[in-house]
Amino acid sequence: MSTHRPRRRLYGLHRWVGLLLAPLGLLVFFSGTVATFHEELDAWAMRGHRIAPAQDVPGFDLDDAHRVAAAGVPRELRRQVDISQQPGHPLRFFFHVHEQRDGAIVERGVAVDVDPTTLEVLRRRLGERGEALAPSAPGSLSSFFVDLHIFLLMPETLGLIATGIAGFALLLLVATGALVHRPTLRRLRRRPRTGSARQLVGDLHTLIGSWTLPFTGLLALTGSFLSFAGAVLLPLVAQVAFEGDQEAMFRTLIGRVEVSDSRDEASLAPLLDDAVARSSGGRVQFVALDQWGEEGANATFGVAEPSPFGDTSHHYAYDGHTGALVREKPAFGVRPSFGGSLVDLVARLHFGTLFGLVTKALWGVLGLATCALALLGLAIFTARRRDRRSPAARAVRSMTVGLGGGLPLGTASAGWTWAIASSLDGGDVTDAMTVAFLLALAAAAATGVSGSVRSGLVRTWIAAGVALAILPVLAPLGSGMGPFEAWSDRTLRWTVWVDAAFVVAGVALLVGSSRLARGWPRRRHPEVAPEESTPLGVGRAGPL
Repeated sequence: MSTHRPRRRLYGLHRWVGLLLAPLGLLVFFSGTVATFHEELDAWAMRGHRIAPAQDVPGFDLDDAHRVAAAGVPRELRRQVDISQQPGHPLRFFFHVHEQRDGAIVERGVAVDVDPTTLEVLRRRLGERGEALAPSAPGSLSSFFVDLHIFLLMPETLGLIATGIAGFALLLLVATGALVHRPTLRRLRRRPRTGSARQLVGDLHTLIGSWTLPFTGLLALTGSFLSFAGAVLLPLVAQVAFEGDQEAMFRTLIGRVEVSDSRDEASLAPLLDDAVARSSGGRVQFVALDQWGEEGANATFGVAEPSPFGDTSHHYAYDGHTGALVREKPAFGVRPSFGGSLVDLVARLHFGTLFGLVTKALWGVLGLATCALALLGLAIFTARRRDRRSPAARAVRSMTVGLGGGLPLGTASAGWTWAIASSLDGGDVTDAMTVAFLLALAAAAATGVSGSVRSGLVRTWIAAGVALAILPVLAPLGSGMGPFEAWSDRTLRWTVWVDAAFVVAGVALLVGSSRLARGWPRRRHPEVAPEESTPLGVGRAGPL
């Protein structure tokens, strides 16, 4: 009795934390799983608009591109310049200034997109960073899921706090789940029983939770750190140690670059060549010009040195007057440190880039498994409710179907909206995608109010499966290409795997809906002790 009473209390805590934060946690994990492959998704969407990397353009001169982009930009905005190029996208210059507003740094300026092959200005936008750097239509698809994962369709600070809370809640769920179910090697090897839906759901929840325990704990811990560091920790440090001056704090964290007293202005092209040579032919990720054209001018080149086990990042700081290399610097601070290495490791672990594509693929599978774990937990609670007409039972049924069926349906709806809206508008279609995603979640949740979880999931999975399987056919709409050109040899290498993933996901949902509609054949299984197979009587629940 003394052993079971604490376990029942832990189980109650585990259940109620899961119920209260299931929508938030599932949204974070599902969107994070999709966002893990944002580069591949971006390449799929960019198939008709891919622009050659500046490094691969014969005769490209960064100084010429800088002069073209800076033409017409007010002088006060040219002191700070961020230069970057995402794969397939134009070369982007962001001329800006830092302004303090309500204790926070606001970056305001002009973003200029340049084709590195022709040096033609493709787009020029004025405003704060979020407005000026808003993605074009092809880039809206991947950025939607990245922003959904980080900010959860909320204002930035509030979204980061909500994501951090979801991470802490998941840590609590991991700890209480491990104490309740006590995973052992024998239980990890046991096959789930398929005699009934309630047995299968209970056994799968325990089995998946046990196998994914290290992954969910790692993602929850790193995600909480990254979220609260941006929303709470850094502003607090700025307030306490720098009297609210965030710009001074960031300059201290990044480290100052000591330069000569000369008033000359270095050429950027030789610096680019030097950075690439020092990194054994690495790919330039960004160039940051600080106080350019004035005293203290310096340039930092961020270069990724390719490796089969994940790229190695280098940051080279140059004197903006003489062009001499000042030092290779870490991302944080003046010299390598344990803290800087730890922050880099946390980011690599959370985003699945530690060992390149291998880690990303593993993170994708484990992310989906964690989503399934949460849905199985909701299904267990639904099965245990004897009064199916009570408000609590209806709310949990609605939540289960709204998340289990609404998230894949919302993904398909966002993809369809992206393709159609891009063909009509050609600008940032994020707002339209957001509306479509939320409507899909609401429609799926509505199906779970009156019917059972099983019928609701069957309907939403069929709709999501068909929509995802057809989504590759709509790709020409979003890319502005003809149907034959969209699958030509020139574009196929960027798109075939994502096309296949959409089709496979759609077919999997259709097969799953068919299997779920038929139900589970009842079979006889050997009796197992309740505390060993379904602790706290989970397996003795009512029907789904």
